[in-house]
Amino acid sequence: MPDASVNDLYLAVYADLLFGEYSSRLAESHARAGGRTHLSRFVRKRDGRGRPVRAWHCADIPFAFGTVEDESVHFLIGGPPAAADLALAERMTRAWADFATTGDPGWPPVTSGAVRIWDVAPEDDRGRWDAFRTPWRDAGLPLLAP
Repeated sequence: MPDASVNDLYLAVYADLLFGEYSSRLAESHARAGGRTHLSRFVRKRDGRGRPVRAWHCADIPFAFGTVEDESVHFLIGGPPAAADLALAERMTRAWADFATTGDPGWPPVTSGAVRIWDVAPEDDRGRWDAFRTPWRDAGLPLLAP
């Protein structure tokens, strides 16, 4: 993010800490304790009404439940959905339904190192996930020490 504003950098760091690293460490702890754990990260971004709409808390919910066309959620996703948004919603809805009915969302559990990255282009990219996590490897997070 070499050209990012101070605001963009702050939001990226804070979101990674609060929703990324803590969630990852909780998931890994659950898996180490014997729980079946799947991890994903919603990263879809869009320009909406001249301002960037980031992957903020709860922005994934309309995609997971297939409600992106409902006007009441357009403020969460930056306006009416584009074709790529509809395709993302279809993939996410299917994964959540599969997980609810079979226990398998369509990607391996945390113990394999797999993390589903939800974006308008489908991917399951461990290298991209490692890039999110690398800055936090040596950070002291006392509540969730690895």
